Amino acid sequence: SETNFVAVPVGAEGSDAAVAKALAERGVAINPLGGWGLPGVIRISFGTPAENALCVHALREVLSSR
Repeated sequence: SETNFVAVPVGAEGSDAAVAKALAERGVAINPLGGWGLPGVIRISFGTPAENALCVHALREVLSSR
């Protein structure tokens, strides 16, 4: 199938909300999926090339600091 997003596992239960908060502090809005029965998973929607680059940079920064 085709979608406009990816689901990314980021760790244990509750980590999805923590990663979402840290990304929001860097200007990147994503959706934690713990409330949808996928604890430790975030949903990242595709954007413009510049938005995607910002998201990847911020996500690397957040995950490397954990």
